[in-house]
Amino acid sequence: MIYVLLITLIIFAIFTYFITNKDILSASFLSNLFFSLSTIVLILNKKKWGFYLSSKTFFVIVIAMICLALGELSVRSFFLNRKKKLSYKNTMGSTNFNNVYELDIPFSYNICISIVMVIYGYLYYYKIKQIASMFGNVVDFSTTLQYYNISSSTGYNVGIGYTFGFLVCNVLVNTYIYIILYKIIFNKFKKYDVYNFIPIVIFIIMQIITGSRSNFIYILTSTVVMGYILWKNKYGWKKRSNKKMIKTAILAMFGFLVIFYFSGKLTGKSQHFNDAFEGISVYSSGSIVSLNLFLQTFTFNQTDFGSETLYGISHILSRLTGKEVIETRHLEFIAINSYLRTNIYTSLRRYLHDYGYIGMCFIQFIMGMFYTSIYLKIKHHIYKNEIFAILIYSSIFYPIVMQSIDEKFLTILLTPTMLIQICCFYIFYRLFNSNSIK
Repeated sequence: MIYVLLITLIIFAIFTYFITNKDILSASFLSNLFFSLSTIVLILNKKKWGFYLSSKTFFVIVIAMICLALGELSVRSFFLNRKKKLSYKNTMGSTNFNNVYELDIPFSYNICISIVMVIYGYLYYYKIKQIASMFGNVVDFSTTLQYYNISSSTGYNVGIGYTFGFLVCNVLVNTYIYIILYKIIFNKFKKYDVYNFIPIVIFIIMQIITGSRSNFIYILTSTVVMGYILWKNKYGWKKRSNKKMIKTAILAMFGFLVIFYFSGKLTGKSQHFNDAFEGISVYSSGSIVSLNLFLQTFTFNQTDFGSETLYGISHILSRLTGKEVIETRHLEFIAINSYLRTNIYTSLRRYLHDYGYIGMCFIQFIMGMFYTSIYLKIKHHIYKNEIFAILIYSSIFYPIVMQSIDEKFLTILLTPTMLIQICCFYIFYRLFNSNSIK
């Protein structure tokens, strides 16, 4: 059955790729692609893990992908039918993106931002060390991260102030990445622009310090999305093939896997694995194993509505009303084999648990519509503040590539944190945009 799933997902990926006119930012294409990659890794570990895919898991994944595609294609059909009636600022492939306001950060700002990030990074690590020392004898950097990882799973965190600071740094780094990509793609990169890499390097170090490896996927995804859109805006959406961008994405993915493995070594998350491939396998395909086991005993209970996906909203309601709300941020660990465990179940587990089969189909359909509508408006240059739209879209695209691993759509987008992030993006967009209006 697992081979049938792989063939089905590959067929879906090929179908959506061509029906969307070879658009590699198609939400359904990328979801099918990453589910296919996860399935391939699972097949390579099939005998070792003693895994057998049930027919129920097969149909859940396939139906979810179909619903996502239907949501996307419905929006694309609307845009196609309305194309002649709508008046766009530019037609596809004829945009001179040099006429759009270019973001730029003055050198003095750059130095100040870098200094502040270094100070914040030091304080952040000191706070992590304090928390880690509550759970064990902290003797070096590695043990600090290992014990902090244990503390995180028990509910301890660095606090609102540090979390907000990390969020601001995250937004800043995405803005820096946009600036660098713009300058490189539009041949405006100069020697002094190398300074724009400093905050990014600092943030990567901060990511390693926190031990949050999923954030590397977030940064990589937003970088590829921004780069692809800028590339197409320069050369035209129909004039250039995707080969160069695909090669760049593959190289970036390889770099991510290296960072992912070694950061796991530092945090202690990879200490139970025999080798690098086993660690990557558990993270990338163990989620399907977990979903498969979950579906064996799953029955939908209406009282669980939103408990695993809407905890951001539930937390606010709990504070406002004073009533305790049932929420589940971290799912229970499940055994893959005699010594491997994981607590990620693909995005579909949380949808099924909170909303049932119909709810899962509805959410997948809405996701397809949501991402495609924003993307096509950027593609057709409908947004007035196009750079701001690109920054936001690239920062929220992360849940699409994470579908085969974990749920990041409702648990990230429907939170106060996302609202703050959008506000920060707008502030930096307005601040840095005013320095280089063409």
